[in-house]
Amino acid sequence: MKDEAIKFAFRQFLTIVITGFVALTTALVWEPARDWLVGMGTMPREIQKQGERIEAVETTVRRLTQPRKVFEVSRVSTRPVAGFCEEGEPCRIKLRIRRLEPAKECQIVPGSVEWGFVNPRSEIFAHAERVDPPAGRNIGLTWEDTFVTVITPTGLQPDANFTFIARYTHCPGWIEGEPPLEYQNEPIPFAIKQLE
Repeated sequence: MKDEAIKFAFRQFLTIVITGFVALTTALVWEPARDWLVGMGTMPREIQKQGERIEAVETTVRRLTQPRKVFEVSRVSTRPVAGFCEEGEPCRIKLRIRRLEPAKECQIVPGSVEWGFVNPRSEIFAHAERVDPPAGRNIGLTWEDTFVTVITPTGLQPDANFTFIARYTHCPGWIEGEPPLEYQNEPIPFAIKQLE
């Protein structure tokens, strides 16, 4: 019986030691294992976030490669043929323009050019309807003279600025399916004859 009591006490002691060892091992291993399991559950979200960050960086880099300007307009040679435009009347305009080297691949969107005037103190764009057929052609890298005829809007100041907005695709940094890139010339002061 004494042997049985010793065996029983030894088994109890061994059970306590093994239970303590298992508890200690579980405590040490469980936290990293739990963190790993939780991490596996959030990994798709993290991958998606990283993908969104990469996409945002790609978009930023692509936009930085887009040309800042597509064309240059001569402020000296671009003018009304008559020397002024008259409100409410057709105005024939000589436009001296050239394409800039970084934008030589850009393609104008036919019919997309908006012609107009801006009063210098209001900065509001006044649309000027073009009355001659638009050419919608891509200009070259050398200076070219072209002529446009627009109806001069009413309500302009005597020193309104002539301006236009052109839209282009296939520029560096532009991707198929995106809206065309918009470029506006530096406004040029025109003499405006106002209605009496």
